[in-house]
Amino acid sequence: MSALKRVLIVCGAGVVTSTVAIERLQEEINRRGLQHQISLTQGNFQDALADGDTYDLVCTTTVVPNGMPEHMLSALPLVSTVGVDQFYTIFFTKLGLPQ
Repeated sequence: MSALKRVLIVCGAGVVTSTVAIERLQEEINRRGLQHQISLTQGNFQDALADGDTYDLVCTTTVVPNGMPEHMLSALPLVSTVGVDQFYTIFFTKLGLPQ
């Protein structure tokens, strides 16, 4: 088994859109049988700035100033459902997990 992948899901305040995103992402992770390979943590954008480098991936539902670092991914498709399949492809690829 590969090492546990740590993912931080953030929004501006760490409450509303990150809750929606984390619930939808957890459903997809469970559907794929990867729940023992990915650990999800919810937070706000300040958490991403302070601790983001300690995670394998940071998914954000808020706009990232000055572009998006390599270890960040826009999670807006989880909230809007537009482009969600592409989001999942990129998400699992960035973590090095099966599609």
